Amino acid sequence: MDKDDDDLWHRVTRGIRRLSPAHRVEESPKPASKAPSMDHFEPAPPPAPHMAKGRDVDAATLRRIKTGKIPIEATCDLHGLTRDQAARQVKNFIMRAHASGYRLVLVITGKGSGALRRELPHWLEAPDTAPIILKTMPAPKNKGGDGATLIYLRRKRS
Repeated sequence: MDKDDDDLWHRVTRGIRRLSPAHRVEESPKPASKAPSMDHFEPAPPPAPHMAKGRDVDAATLRRIKTGKIPIEATCDLHGLTRDQAARQVKNFIMRAHASGYRLVLVITGKGSGALRRELPHWLEAPDTAPIILKTMPAPKNKGGDGATLIYLRRKRS
């Protein structure tokens, strides 16, 4: 490192203090791992298709959704959540969005390993959310593409 780098390093690390023993985490020794053999290789399952619901949505409405003429009124980002947390978050989000009278919402699962993306259709088909969902479809690229799902909700009944 040259002198500028050294000065920068000292300024950045100046406020760092060593953790007290009570806050340290002991790492357990990890056994030496072997590379898995190709004999036991299982490919990842394909991503779940988006639900085929849509019989109650006319072509003109679908076109307006796809072209952005119907605005997204709320977004739920599931990044960083466990499956259980994400399932609860999606259910609560859909129920609140419908109660608020929203029609088009976006759920961002992210691409990652695809675990949340594969689970989302199952969560949306649950008995409490399925009746209020008219259509689901992949989001356009500028709204998350394959890592996000647009959900068109039924009108709220008074």
